Amino acid sequence: MKKLSIKARVTLWYSFLMAALTVAVMYIIFIAGGQQISESVRLQLQSAVSEAIEDIEYEGPGWINTSDVSYYDDGVYVLVYDADGYYIQGQLPSKVQAEQTPNFYDGNIQEFSAGQSSYLSLDAWRSFPDGSGVWVRGIVSQTYADSGLKIVVNIALIALPLFIVLIIIGGYIITKRAFRPVQKIRKTAEEIADSNDLSRRIGLKGGNDEIYQLGYTFDKMLDRIESSFEREKQFTSDASHELRTPIAVISAQAEYALNNDISCEEQKETLKTILSQSRKMSSLVSQLLTLSRADRGAVKLNYEKIDLSELLSLIAEEEQDRADSKGIVITQCIQPGIYVRADETLLMRCFINLIENAIVYGKENGHIWVYLTLENGKASGYVRDDGMGIAAKDLPKIWERFYQADPSRSDTGDGNSGLGLAMVRWIVNAHGGRIYAESTLGEGSTFYFEFDAV
Repeated sequence: MKKLSIKARVTLWYSFLMAALTVAVMYIIFIAGGQQISESVRLQLQSAVSEAIEDIEYEGPGWINTSDVSYYDDGVYVLVYDADGYYIQGQLPSKVQAEQTPNFYDGNIQEFSAGQSSYLSLDAWRSFPDGSGVWVRGIVSQTYADSGLKIVVNIALIALPLFIVLIIIGGYIITKRAFRPVQKIRKTAEEIADSNDLSRRIGLKGGNDEIYQLGYTFDKMLDRIESSFEREKQFTSDASHELRTPIAVISAQAEYALNNDISCEEQKETLKTILSQSRKMSSLVSQLLTLSRADRGAVKLNYEKIDLSELLSLIAEEEQDRADSKGIVITQCIQPGIYVRADETLLMRCFINLIENAIVYGKENGHIWVYLTLENGKASGYVRDDGMGIAAKDLPKIWERFYQADPSRSDTGDGNSGLGLAMVRWIVNAHGGRIYAESTLGEGSTFYFEFDAV
């Protein structure tokens, strides 16, 4: 059975169940029909005897009139006997002899056999005013009644195999039509596997049953797979591009230092450049590894109770030194004593990235505002700058890896790789927080964040 296709198995089970159900129904019908026929014969026998008794007229002592008696009524033979059991009038069935009939028994139906046939008889006593009376006997063939049922049974036995064949053919056609979408799903999956074309879709239409829902689910899964695959391709391409620049600079500086007779000062400058690019590359690789582990769910957060107010204030103070190189002033408006449960290392990286992002894209001699307050059990705040801002069309994309709204800034030596905000979003989400940005081109950007306070 396991070697058969699902379609064949469904057809066989369907046919078997339908055939069994048909046989069971026919059996019940035959049993009920036989009982009904038997009961009908008995009622017919009783009716014929009752009518015969009513049709006998008493005309005086020793005289009766039986001219109105019907001696054969719809298969029932009626006979009249005197009180001593001597035949007066009527007719026995052709296959029945008088000696084969049972003794008279008033009001009871008796069964007897004559040859190969079975008969039912019913006796009734009709008394007259002078004390005399007659016996009225009705006889009906039970075998004749049963023969009708046997004919029906024989016809059913002949028709049943044909009916089962029709069930099998009908079941196969229905099953084939029902599994047609499954064939399409299988064929499409094979074509996708053979061609590696993730843009192909099953595209089942015109139905809303479970199979069509399965096809729709497969299409949604393919959408996600294709999207993930495209993101991975883009990620690999962007990572290669970002790593190629510092590697090229390091190689060029090393070759220059090796192939030229340079002074000590030039050697120091060359080594500074190599160190700067190697640090940039190290930072990039570290962030890539962290994001890769995050995608796999392999990053384990070490939760502890942290004074977020103190942490954010320290980070802002440390970043002021870097901001000084562009004449930017960092202004703090931080409510003290706000605590959260978080991984301190990741939370530090989150706010460092936000403030450094504001410094990188802030204007010369500009301002950065760091704000934190406690609202409705939430540690809410923002990091705002008055720099170049972000265009409305670019705002939804800033959280994508390696995306930079201003590509011209990608190779300025500021260490910006386009991974900072991707890291920020992942860290905030990992802590069950929320972050979003608002920006106006040419006026600056604001990054709002929110965490559960404790």
